[in-house]
Amino acid sequence: ANVAMQIDFHSVITQQRLPTAVEPFLSPSSSPRQRYHAARFLIYLGRQNVSKVYLFDHRLVNALGCNSITTETGDHTGAIRGASIERLVETLTSSQSSRLWGHHSLVVPKPSTKTATTMVSEPTSTGRVIDFFLCTHRTFIHPVLLMRLLIHRMHEPLTSDLFDWCNDQMSDGGGLGWSLETHSRLRPEHLYTMRVLEVWLDQYPELFVEFPVALSEVNDLLEPMKRVGGPYMECYNRLTQLIREAPMKRDR
Repeated sequence: ANVAMQIDFHSVITQQRLPTAVEPFLSPSSSPRQRYHAARFLIYLGRQNVSKVYLFDHRLVNALGCNSITTETGDHTGAIRGASIERLVETLTSSQSSRLWGHHSLVVPKPSTKTATTMVSEPTSTGRVIDFFLCTHRTFIHPVLLMRLLIHRMHEPLTSDLFDWCNDQMSDGGGLGWSLETHSRLRPEHLYTMRVLEVWLDQYPELFVEFPVALSEVNDLLEPMKRVGGPYMECYNRLTQLIREAPMKRDR
């Protein structure tokens, strides 16, 4: 799967038909390790339909028998000191995003008088953490691969049918097992992921001009959101607006 993290290899991987060779490992009869890394491989290549394998499923990750995250305290509450890219994305799109900043306050300049400035501590906000992550992500992952992991985050198992990218199911009205009219809120994972997508499109529009594939990946979210409606219609409207404005913002 790590080979697929190098986007320059994707054309060769596809030419050699490796995705077809890997697909059988998604089967429930395969080991957790085989299923997990087969899904990683295919998701990096742009596949979202990976037989309900969810990279952020803790039961699956724990079954791998390896530590994918290192913290200051050695438990799940400490500040993160090292992690796989999947665990970083999971933390960024959760209520625990401040762990990426070590739970520390930020030291920022604040005018104390008309002529003097004092350095003061401010609590780390979710917005600051997201901004820092998006500023630095290209040092450890390609933007298109990050986008694919964020979209995969929307495939949270309890509501994965809402975002079924299978064209056959979408065209015949399948994939929706229940109505969203009875649900007034987004799933937490979807809410936090939308926050990241919104900041990314709004603050870094030049990236989507440089990598149009990333913009195309976001576009794939729009039709399912529009079909689902309810609280996702607001997400649809906001993403549509930001996608439309991205080229104009980049030229400013």
